[in-house]
Amino acid sequence: MNNSPILTFENKANFKSKFLKRNLYGDKAYESWHTFYYLEQCFDYDTKKLNQLNKKNYNLIRIKYIILFIIIKSIRVKKFAELGSTIFETIKGLNFLQNILKINLNLKNILFTGIEKSNIFNYISKIINKGYKINHIKLNTLKKVDLLCDRQVAPYAFKDEKKLLNNYNKCRVVFANLPIYIKSNKNFKDSRGVTFGGKYTLFDMKKLKFNNKKIYYLFGRKSPNAKSVIFKNKFYKRRLDGFFLICNEKDFKKIVQEFSKRKYKKFLNFNPKKICQLEDLKENQFYK
Repeated sequence: MNNSPILTFENKANFKSKFLKRNLYGDKAYESWHTFYYLEQCFDYDTKKLNQLNKKNYNLIRIKYIILFIIIKSIRVKKFAELGSTIFETIKGLNFLQNILKINLNLKNILFTGIEKSNIFNYISKIINKGYKINHIKLNTLKKVDLLCDRQVAPYAFKDEKKLLNNYNKCRVVFANLPIYIKSNKNFKDSRGVTFGGKYTLFDMKKLKFNNKKIYYLFGRKSPNAKSVIFKNKFYKRRLDGFFLICNEKDFKKIVQEFSKRKYKKFLNFNPKKICQLEDLKENQFYK
C-alpha cells in the first residue's frame, strides 16, 4: 500500500471551534477501519437476536455463514481455512447460527487456519475467540484442508488461473466468491486490473478446470465494487462475480441434500434446485 492518507479522524475542539485531525496512512488505516468493521459484526452476533441484526450483518448470514454452516455439517469438516481471515469473525457467525438452529457443530474441535497478512488481525482473532483452535499461515504454506472459504480475496492473491487451481486443489471443498469472464475475441496479454486494494485478477472461465472437482454456481451476478477495478483495455466479452461451490460430485450431493432441508429455507439466498455447473450458465447470466 502507498502512504497516502485513506482514513481521517476529526474531533471538534473546545477552543476556537477548530478541528483536531488525526490521519492514518496505508496499512494502519486499512487495519483500523477493518478492525472496527469486524468487531462491530462480532458484537452484534454475540449480543443480538436475529431480528435485531442490521441489514449488513443479517445479509452475511444469508450469503456466507449459513452456507459454511451447512457444508461443515454435511461433510464433517475438521480442518477449515479462510483466505483473508481478518479477525476470524467467521467463528462468531457460525456460533450465532448454531445457537439459533440448536445444532451443535462442535466448532471447538475444528482447526481454523487463517491466511491473513495482518499481524494485528491475527492477534485479535485469538483474543476474541478463546478456546478455539486457531493458527495462521502464509498462503504458500497451505496444506490439505476440508473446507476453504474465499470471499473475493483470490483476485488479489493469485495472478492467474494456474496459481488459483494449485491452491484450491489442496482443499476438499471450496466456497468462493470469484470474478470470472468469458474471453473476448480480441487478443490481450494481461487480465489484471488495478483497484484500491492493489492488483486484481479476472479469471478466464475456460481455464478453471479441476481434475476431480466441478464448479457449481450458487448465486450472484455483479459485485457492488465492480466499477472500482480499472483495466487498460476491456478484454472480456462478459463477466460474472458469482458465489461458487467447488467440490466432487459425491460431496456436492451431500451438501445439496442438506441445503434442501426446510429448516434452512428462510436463511438461504438462493434456491438449491437451481444450482448448476458453471459451464451450463447462459451468456445472458453474465454482465457486460
